[in-house]
Amino acid sequence: MDHLTFFLLVTAITLVVPTTVLAIGLARRASGSAEPWRRLKRAHPALSIFPRRVRKAAIAMAIVLPTCIFVGAMIASVGGAFYPAVVEIAAPYVCNGTTGRLSQDYSYRPGQSGAAHNFQCTNAGGDRRDITWPAFVAATLFYSAIALLLALVLLGLKRAFLRSSFSSEQDRQA
Repeated sequence: MDHLTFFLLVTAITLVVPTTVLAIGLARRASGSAEPWRRLKRAHPALSIFPRRVRKAAIAMAIVLPTCIFVGAMIASVGGAFYPAVVEIAAPYVCNGTTGRLSQDYSYRPGQSGAAHNFQCTNAGGDRRDITWPAFVAATLFYSAIALLLALVLLGLKRAFLRSSFSSEQDRQA
């Protein structure tokens, strides 16, 4: 198994599995209710067949997943512009050979300058090819997966904290 296959497998598990589990749970809930239309209390008949807990989880995932992908893209693009090693971490996953970085300084006006960073892959035969865009996409997926794991942990901690504070309030009232 090469690096790219392993990286895509880990990313797919990290990003797709929670969404798939949620979709399966929603489908099981929908098929389990015999008369879902009797429970209509709102103007949203398509969502009202699901319990409130499942609707909240779906809404949370619909917000968290795109946010994590955006965070991963921002880390890869802005971080990669200032510190190219941020993107270079993912370069071995898109190249089976050796990777390298070409940095070129340029000036388009007197007093202003910039730098362009391109990532190169050299295979066993000595052929070089540009892997800047695939390395950026791989870095985006890598940082998105990390952001999703952190978000899920934080949401789980929040839920556990709310559950423990709710149960402690019930203990005080009893």
